[in-house]
Amino acid sequence: MDEPNTQVTKTETTDDVQATKTETTDDIFLAEQTAVKETPKAPNPFVQIIKGLAYFLVFVGAQVIATLIVMFYFGFKKAFEYAAAGINPAERAVEFSNYIQTQALTNTNLILFINTALLLLVLVIWFAIRKKNFFAETRMRKFSPNLLPALLLITVGLTFFVNSALNLLPSSWLQSYASDSSFINEGALIASMIAQAICAPLTEELSFRGLMLSRFNKGLPAWVGIVISSCLFGLIHGNLIWFVYAALLGATFCLIANKTNSILPTIMIHALFNAVGTGLSYTGIGFSQPVFALFALTGAAILGIGFYWFYHPKKRAA
Repeated sequence: MDEPNTQVTKTETTDDVQATKTETTDDIFLAEQTAVKETPKAPNPFVQIIKGLAYFLVFVGAQVIATLIVMFYFGFKKAFEYAAAGINPAERAVEFSNYIQTQALTNTNLILFINTALLLLVLVIWFAIRKKNFFAETRMRKFSPNLLPALLLITVGLTFFVNSALNLLPSSWLQSYASDSSFINEGALIASMIAQAICAPLTEELSFRGLMLSRFNKGLPAWVGIVISSCLFGLIHGNLIWFVYAALLGATFCLIANKTNSILPTIMIHALFNAVGTGLSYTGIGFSQPVFALFALTGAAILGIGFYWFYHPKKRAA
């Protein structure tokens, strides 16, 4: 009489074990599936590079359109003057072309104003359509006010070092640079200050450290994004000397933007740097080579102290 009962018990126990095994296997499978769903997908480096370069093209496109607007305006104005004087513009083709090119070079402040308006309009509309926060997408975020003293030292160091080091270069190197940079002091000082110390820093930091660098950072190592962004920043400045020092400035701004995750500090430094450079171009103050060398060394020392202070907040607070 006991044997049947024993068999039934064994069977029930076996079924329970099998059910338990099945449930355990299902739980593991579901857990794995959930884990896969919750794990964020790594950004595609190629896609992030394309996005960064697309914003670079938007920046360049706004500059080109702004330049064309200015050229068309002065072109129509000159053509109207020719028509009023009974002159055929075709007979003055060379003069007409030179006039338009000169106006484009001597009205860089106007081009910067138009460029800023176009770029901001395009970006605001673009992020509104995509329902994205403009300030978050461009990294215009708050940063710790405790960093301001270090950032001020970095600004002073950069200003002293770059402006002094440029004057230590051979005169033959500086001739083309002086010619290309002569447009900076064209027009009223106030207009130049607004264009060079407000419009240029705002648009360049939004584009290169706000939009481009943040996209590169998502799919590439930080140093690669810094190199690409800085080289592109140097490229838009044209002149070889400008390319070198603009790329170095760009790398400095990239380090600060990545450290603070904000472009507000770089806008501030960029604006102060350009303001000093623009002011000096109007004053025409000059020094001897030894004095410039002393200024350059002083600027390098201040820059080093500023970066040490910037990267060691705990030691600074202590």
